[in-house]
Amino acid sequence: TTRLVWICNPNNPTGTYETVEDIRNFIAKVPKDTLVIIDEAYIDFVTSVDVPTARALLDEFPNVAIMRTFSKAYGLANYRVGYMMTPLELANYMQTIRLPYNLNTLSQVAAEAAFDDQAFLTRTISQNAEERAKWESLFDELGIHYYKSEANFIFFSVSDAEGLADAWLKEGYQVRRGQREGWLRLTIPMAQDGAVMHGILKQFMN
Repeated sequence: TTRLVWICNPNNPTGTYETVEDIRNFIAKVPKDTLVIIDEAYIDFVTSVDVPTARALLDEFPNVAIMRTFSKAYGLANYRVGYMMTPLELANYMQTIRLPYNLNTLSQVAAEAAFDDQAFLTRTISQNAEERAKWESLFDELGIHYYKSEANFIFFSVSDAEGLADAWLKEGYQVRRGQREGWLRLTIPMAQDGAVMHGILKQFMN
């Protein structure tokens, strides 16, 4: 019997996004005693829909939990702050098994400050979307196969993935390897770094 289903949305490493309606239709077919966790670590980067979160499903299904983090769009990766939204019964159960003092004071203060700074979040999302579009346009131009991303990274394939990763690394840019043979996961860089990486990619593909 399946006890738990984990949905990462947007997915890592592909960056693909499933609509709330598709997730709703899936959960409707799942037994009520199977917990469905929706991991929304990258949800803030979604720009294709106005309301990307599956938060509404918490009010429809008793076996759904949603996980979020301040490590991505809020820029607090080193503070290890995350939270879960669940029905009350599941929240009470989580309280009995979580470690005490699992979030230090500094992390809590940092998370509150980050949450208050919505201007930073908005700027981060828009800059990411702008740079992501540049990368996808370049991949289209060069005939590089990739997954349409709604995250802050793009998963793509080239014939000599290791060679390209090495070419970037030689200039100080590291991308994720080893998740699928012939594929790389590129975290969307700042504009100035992206321009340098674009040049290296074009030269490598010639």
